Amino acid sequence: MEMEMDPAVYYDQFVYGIDDPDILDDTFYQNLFSVKCDPTTLSTILRRDIGRIEQITQSIFTHSVHTISSPTSSTEQCSNAIDTLRTLIQSTISGKRSYDSSAIITTLTSLSDVDTVLPTFVASLHNLISQPFHDEVSATKAVGLALCFVARAYHSSLISYFTHRNFLPPLLSYITSRPSSSPAAGARNAVLLVGLLAAYQKFESHNPYQTYLSQLSDKEQMMAVVETFGVMCREVRDDYVEVQDDGVGVGLVGWMGSWWGGAKPVERRQSKAKGIVDVEDAWGVLPGPEVAGLLAVYEFVQNSKVFCMNFIRAPPTTPSTESPFSLFLSLTSYLLSHQRRSPHAATSSRLTTLILRILLDDPGTASLLALQSTRVRLCRQRTPLPKLGGMAEERVVMGVVFDLCVQGLEWNLKKRLDVEGYVNLVGLVGRGVSVLKKGRTRIAYHWHHLWKSLFGLMKFMTARAEDLKDLTRIKTLAESLSKVIALALSSGETFLPSAKEYDDLFYQVIQSGHLLTQFSQTYNLTTYPPTTLLLAVHAHYLSLIESHQLRTGEHLDAEEVHKVIRDGYGGLEVKGGGEGLDVWERWREGEERVFLKGVGRGVVGDVIEIDERAH
Repeated sequence: MEMEMDPAVYYDQFVYGIDDPDILDDTFYQNLFSVKCDPTTLSTILRRDIGRIEQITQSIFTHSVHTISSPTSSTEQCSNAIDTLRTLIQSTISGKRSYDSSAIITTLTSLSDVDTVLPTFVASLHNLISQPFHDEVSATKAVGLALCFVARAYHSSLISYFTHRNFLPPLLSYITSRPSSSPAAGARNAVLLVGLLAAYQKFESHNPYQTYLSQLSDKEQMMAVVETFGVMCREVRDDYVEVQDDGVGVGLVGWMGSWWGGAKPVERRQSKAKGIVDVEDAWGVLPGPEVAGLLAVYEFVQNSKVFCMNFIRAPPTTPSTESPFSLFLSLTSYLLSHQRRSPHAATSSRLTTLILRILLDDPGTASLLALQSTRVRLCRQRTPLPKLGGMAEERVVMGVVFDLCVQGLEWNLKKRLDVEGYVNLVGLVGRGVSVLKKGRTRIAYHWHHLWKSLFGLMKFMTARAEDLKDLTRIKTLAESLSKVIALALSSGETFLPSAKEYDDLFYQVIQSGHLLTQFSQTYNLTTYPPTTLLLAVHAHYLSLIESHQLRTGEHLDAEEVHKVIRDGYGGLEVKGGGEGLDVWERWREGEERVFLKGVGRGVVGDVIEIDERAH
């Protein structure tokens, strides 16, 4: 008698199969996989407190793997078997804790069969992903299943089965083909999978995906990945915009709406902040788990300079949209603006600054940042607003990078200062100025506000020295801050667009003489060459100003001080004291090992959240 075509009827047989394993034979599974999987019902049964449940889970896993690997399985059977496997893994390997290899093996197979079943499982996924045009639905589901398994088994040695087989070519081909079944989610999952595989234990042993990424050469595939990155960045950025629309034309109404807890709903995929009335609380749960895509961005940028050039140069998909790199910069702006609100935001924003540092450390990509123009939507959700470039105007990318640094510098000052984050931001300013200096590239920018932000940080560090003095690398931050200002002072004529901006920088140094003295004494920088240069410049002009006041008996106004600055250039020896200020420590990934391993752990949690929400 033929059984009913109701999956619940089949699932009930799992319970009886504990006492009578013969029930779960090949015919049973052939019939089971001919019925559409019901994840909710199956998950409920698998999560029940049933004795000897491993017998059932091993049986399901083994027969499901056989089905997806068998050339005689129909497309429908293969698709249903993939759904069953994903539900099995989600139900038995919880994302709430880490599992060692033996626990996962006991759940899915046995010690005697693991070296047969798991390689077949991985090979089957590789084969399905490699043939998206043959069966795009199964290819998309195979990508999701691979991501589901890798995320949950990430802290075990079982991921080696994925590193021993090169998934990069089929994943890139899949992203490029963009299956119509679920192009956005499918391509996103493929990118997330590449990021996790490339990061897996790369500091402990050789990871072949590092080599695979360094050998990228297919421009069409790289551009498809870049486009996917842009979609992911926009998705995370728009979560913030959904809480408060800070776009052009919002004006006072938008700010008042924020003040009273108003939010502008946007019809799209559900954000983590959806339904939260209070704006501050809504921002506090962001960014969403899709920010995990930044790990993949980092891995591609870290390993492939060719990819970096394509990332920066990639045009918008349509004239009315933002380019992928503009979307990355825009997301960075929102993350830096809100990084104080959660550890997740702080980690994500720091990762974006590391990506920018890698780009600035390479002469080729750094020069491109100094020459290429783009339009970028910068965050305007925090008050007081720093002076930022307009949303609609095209600007040199390096100027946008400086704007990001200004946002990070001004909006994250606190007693427990994020020293590493500030070291990165100040370093980005220094590297950006060095690039402009070496290329003698002058860009239009609101330089006054950049210098004001740097001196503002110096003032904060001086006033809060007791709170900050014991923080790790605070001395490094103090030295970098002095070095950046000294670099700008000694080489401003090479990158500042006019003498007016150069005079203004000197004016701010003269104004900050007392602060410079206190800062240098507080952080023991009195003999540090960049600091001595700044103090010497201040002393030089202070002497000229005092001499002028003695002659005239009057205090100088701002215009007269600027005249003294211009007249005093001749007797000032700055250039010689500024040698070597444009040399910055080269990027070495190993120095960020602890941080990047922490990023990997966080991404695993994000991916599991995405996986559970989608299935």
